[in-house]
Amino acid sequence: MRKYILLLLAIVTSSISYGQVTITHSNSQIVSGGNGITCAFSGGVVSDNSYYAVFILEDDFEITEDWQIMAVEIGIEDANDLLDGQFPIIISAFTTDDNTPNGNLELLGSETLFITSEDELSVVSLEFPPSVIVPAGETLVIKIEVVGDGQSVFRMGSTHVPANDESWGQAPSCDFPIPITYTEAGFENVWNIINVVGDVPTGLNEALSQSVSIYPNPTSEMLQIQEGINILNMHLFDLRGNVQSAPITNRTMDLSLLANGVYLLEMHTDKGIVRKRIIKE
Repeated sequence: MRKYILLLLAIVTSSISYGQVTITHSNSQIVSGGNGITCAFSGGVVSDNSYYAVFILEDDFEITEDWQIMAVEIGIEDANDLLDGQFPIIISAFTTDDNTPNGNLELLGSETLFITSEDELSVVSLEFPPSVIVPAGETLVIKIEVVGDGQSVFRMGSTHVPANDESWGQAPSCDFPIPITYTEAGFENVWNIINVVGDVPTGLNEALSQSVSIYPNPTSEMLQIQEGINILNMHLFDLRGNVQSAPITNRTMDLSLLANGVYLLEMHTDKGIVRKRIIKE
């Protein structure tokens, strides 16, 4: 079994124990100059590009429970001639049903990172809201998306040190209309730097989460929260971390006015914090 965990930091807060880890396929965090691959026009002006990394959490990282994404880190090689002095990069988290970016992707959350020329040859980080959780047993896909603006020069940060898994890319302007591995594209000596920082609930929190039932889930209207636990307060978040309004009466939450999608229910109890992924359909 392969393990690529860089950091394990145990944090004990109240009666809840968490393990914060950074997972990556990279064996170097030093961005190699002149090594990155980007589909570009004349003068290096970037076109539309997407970069992917696939993380099989259970097999490769021994992460067997729901896993909260706290941040995504990416390497930047080139960032110059930027329109308005900055360049947006969309970072999205998905699950996939076939361990590749070409499977059926389900969006978990998406955030935008704005880089400047000062970020060249470095690894930068983008925080994610607490609502972005990878369900246990799922494979995580991180997508890094850049959209050409006709001026900016951008190149994804990579290393020449062989990684533990493939880098993936997609660039319609360079005849790569769907995600393809760098090896398949002929770039077998390029490995993008993409790391994910996450939070793994352990110990008492796992047992507490398993003891709390909510049903039906998925639901179209009402969500019932089981009796027998002392809930001090609770919050419902969307995938961008925004608190949503949902009336609660006698442990029944009314979701009928919310848009269909995935939400995170966070319950503060007298024994700790429980987070549940809710699907409104």
